Amino acid sequence: MRVLICVVLALTCVGTVSCDAIKPPDKTAENRAKQSSPYKIVRDFKELVAAARANDRKKILRTIETYLLTAPEFDLLFGEKLGRTLWSKYRDVIAAKLRKEIVDVLISRVKAGFDQIDIIQVSTVRPKDTTRGDLAIINAMKHRPTMFSIRLRKKNEALGLRFNGFIHVKGRWRSLFKAYDFLPKEPPVPVGKPG
Repeated sequence: MRVLICVVLALTCVGTVSCDAIKPPDKTAENRAKQSSPYKIVRDFKELVAAARANDRKKILRTIETYLLTAPEFDLLFGEKLGRTLWSKYRDVIAAKLRKEIVDVLISRVKAGFDQIDIIQVSTVRPKDTTRGDLAIINAMKHRPTMFSIRLRKKNEALGLRFNGFIHVKGRWRSLFKAYDFLPKEPPVPVGKPG
């Protein structure tokens, strides 16, 4: 009888092991782990939230610096003429202001509970998620990579602190931030007399 019980248990164990299917690799997790995935931005912002909680001002600034575009990247995205114009404003106004204010803004917002991170794809066919500034930048670009925004918000709230213009260019994630503020203003269309 003991032998029979041992054989049944052994067969049950072998049957269980042999019947377990090998799970396919988690492609979603693999894709999100890639440097080219927009979830790289989410991972960085999780680190920014942690740094803000810890008052790690240097870490915040170092991380944000990695998202600043270069002059050649502006040329690639907008063409040489518009790229040069936008680059000078981005370097002298946007980046300078960002370096001066981002640390205190992030620390104060995170301490106020803005620790939920949303990544939002913006495009010409996603009007609900796309601001006028996003749309202006997209329309001005000659080379149009997919663009995202990041929102830091309080739990159970829809609105929050928004960071715009995240694009993958030349193998790295960058952000245009508020470069749309410096796009040339289009002249008003003259109203003609009916003919």
